[in-house]
Formats: sequence, structure tokens, C-alpha cells
Amino acid sequence: MILKERYCLEKRAGVCYTERVAVRLSVFICQRGEKVLKKSGNIRPLSGCKICGALEERGVRISLFEDIDSTNLEARRQAERGMSAPALIIADSQSAGRGRLGRSFYSPSGTGLYMSLLLGAKDNPADNVQLTAAAAVAAARSIEELCGVRPKIKWVNDLYLGEKKICGILCESFSCADGKRSVVIGIGVNLLTEDFPDELRDIAASVMVKGVCKEALAADISGRMLDYYDSPTEHGIMEYYRANSAVIGKRVVFSEGEKSCYGVAESIDEVGRLTIKLDDNSLKILSSGEISLKIDK
Repeated sequence: MILKERYCLEKRAGVCYTERVAVRLSVFICQRGEKVLKKSGNIRPLSGCKICGALEERGVRISLFEDIDSTNLEARRQAERGMSAPALIIADSQSAGRGRLGRSFYSPSGTGLYMSLLLGAKDNPADNVQLTAAAAVAAARSIEELCGVRPKIKWVNDLYLGEKKICGILCESFSCADGKRSVVIGIGVNLLTEDFPDELRDIAASVMVKGVCKEALAADISGRMLDYYDSPTEHGIMEYYRANSAVIGKRVVFSEGEKSCYGVAESIDEVGRLTIKLDDNSLKILSSGEISLKIDK
């Protein structure tokens, strides 16, 4: 059975069920052999939903929201309340969606997928760094599989179609009050967003493939991320990342403080660090999270 069939929701009246209906928080506790639905607040019916699919064997807790401030913030709140990983949070819209370097992420209702996956932090810090690259590869492969388009990865982890961004990813690590360390991977995909704010109109775009189940895409991305988390060296993550890089071989500019630096992106290593040959022929190795990089046109 192909991934589209395995993760897609049951059809309703011959089409995938994507209608927007009034919702409450719905939490699925998916365990081997059982599914329990807990409800609180205002609810979106999920009867017949097969979002758990292959995730149920892994004990994934799934929370769906109509509106939320930020799925990453909700993942943190759930961790603080003792929710065990892995947990998946999906929202139809975000009022305070977050991007890298303190930026906001535009998250209008009904047109995008906004999700966060809560995982336990790895003991080896290098493994946690590689999760950023793994998240980009998981999202890119899922979009290609379910939407039929192949995005490019702009270092660190934005996905582009042509010269415009269709997906942003924010990976954060944190410790709860009890000392337990966690990682949350936030992913926002513009699926059918057309009306962007003025400041985003020239740099953002959407996948624009109709009939895609948001829940199916979220489940597919999550399934891949769990595979990568369990076996980070067995899925060709960095090979795919490099093969689909939007920056390798390109002239780039990045900022360090108030200084702009120019050069050519040469390579990406096994933990996602980017090597740039600067205009003075020196090499600069950049790590995720420390700079903002733009392709120099």
C-alpha cells in the first residue's frame, strides 16, 4: 500500500474529508490495539479518521486545534504538563506562529498545515543538530510523495519552489521543570495560501495542489521523522539534503552582526554545517541557527 493510501483519511462522499467544521481540542492516545479519544473544549469531529495509521504502533499522542497561538508553544506546554513524547500537534491556524531567529510565521486559517512534533532529546548533541536537516528532508519527501512537486532545501531548513518559500521549519530544544529534555520540530507548509501580506508577497508561495489532506501530510511527515529519529544514519538523509540543496554551488551572502559576507556555498557536512568559500578564498563553516542566509542574485 502506498503512503497516500496508508495515511489518508477515509473518503467522505467520494472525496477526502477536508471541510472546515467547528472544533474542540481532540487528543488521540494511540497505542497498540486501542484508540482512545479524549475531548475538552469546542470539537472537530474526527470519526473515521485514520491519521494514526502507522503512527499508532509508536504511541503517538495527536492533538488537533482549530485555532492556537503556536503549535511549538503548545508542544512545550504539553511537555510541562507531563505529556510523554512522541506527541503531534496540528492546527488549522496560528495567531502567533513562529519562525527562526524570532521571526513570525504567517498561518492563516484553512490554507496551510501547521504542526509540531514533540520528541525526547538525544544524548548526543550532534544527533539533535541533525534533526534540523532530517525535518527538512522529511517535509520535502512527504510533499513530493503526496503533492507531486519536489521542493528544494534552502539551508538551513526552508523549502522552496522556484525562488519562493513554501515551508518553514523551526527546531527547538528545551528542558522542563523536572529536568527532562525535549525537542520540538515545528513545520508550516503553505498549501493553498494565495493572499499573503505585502511583506511576504515577493518571497512566499504555496504548493497549490488541491485535494491534499492536511492530516495525511502531517502523518506522513511525522512517520518519516520518527524513522529518522530512530535510525538517523539509515535513510540517506544528508544525501537527499545535498542532492536537493538550493544553495550548493550558488553565490550567497550572510550576515555576522552588522557585517555582510559574500562567497560560494561549497558543501554541507553530515551534521548539516555549511562550508562557504569567501571572496578572499578563506573558508567559513556555518552551523544552523546562527545566521540568516540569502542567495546573492
